Amino acid sequence: MKAKKFITAVVGLLLLAVFLSLMFTFTVRRTEIVLVSSAMGDSQILIGSDDAGFKWRWPWPFQQVHKLDGRVHILESNQAQVAGAGGGEVMASVYVGWKVNEEKAEEFRKAYESAGSVEKMMAKAEGDLRNAVDASRSEVFGQVNVKTLLAPESEEEGKAVFSKLESEIQGKLENDLNNYGIEVRFVGIKRIALSPTLANSLIEGMVQSKRSRVDAIMRETEARQQAIADEAMNQYEAAIQEAERNATRIRQEARNKATDMYEQMEKKHPKLAIFLKTIHGLDVLSENQSVIILTDKSPIVSLLRETEFDFKLLEEIDDNETGVIKPQK
Repeated sequence: MKAKKFITAVVGLLLLAVFLSLMFTFTVRRTEIVLVSSAMGDSQILIGSDDAGFKWRWPWPFQQVHKLDGRVHILESNQAQVAGAGGGEVMASVYVGWKVNEEKAEEFRKAYESAGSVEKMMAKAEGDLRNAVDASRSEVFGQVNVKTLLAPESEEEGKAVFSKLESEIQGKLENDLNNYGIEVRFVGIKRIALSPTLANSLIEGMVQSKRSRVDAIMRETEARQQAIADEAMNQYEAAIQEAERNATRIRQEARNKATDMYEQMEKKHPKLAIFLKTIHGLDVLSENQSVIILTDKSPIVSLLRETEFDFKLLEEIDDNETGVIKPQK
């Protein structure tokens, strides 16, 4: 019985010691900022990087301990449409690195103590920061030309513009949140995109540009096609004219040659020449479908009766050219 009572007493003392330690001690981690406030209105700030370890305290309601997360938190804004200087709109989102200001942790407690627990205090602080980010983003982007954001003249200019925007947003956040115990460590622009209105205008402009380019190409193609057709027609007409000149020249040469041959024949065979002229005259008359009446005194008949006329001379003449029918012997 005595052993059981002893064990029970030891266990009770241990539990009492644990209970008392929870009431009179607390732990400060290296990543925490601890606010210790007393019922007398005094407060103490313990920074984890400097004051980590076990600390003594008076139990509630004499002292109250608030353990805040002292690490850097990342907040990302939504992708919102903001207006630029001189008209035009873009879609922009930013991210912010923030934490509880160690030197102004008391201001943080006073600003958000009414939220209740530490988790609710941090959530309310993040909500206020988000509102401040949206307001600062709209104000800063409203001072920059949209063209500079979307199409800078060089990579260096684009980096300079982005760096200036981030610096100005961070400066405004620090000024707005100075009395809330929130420290802004860095600000970055996550994404910049075309707004729906600007995107539609840009697409319409691209379509119009492409359509104008296609029309210009079509006009140029038609002009080239017409030029090629005109050149081909000119070459065709030049070839026809050249062929006609050659044909005229050849015909003239043939006539001259025939005239020379005929003159030589007249000198060599005068009666044959008279005969051929007579036949030619009959051919001319027959073309008009005239009726020719010949008598025995007609020149052609008299010519055929002459015994001196030698019909063998006609064999030297092409029948297709003269139209003379050789007599039957």
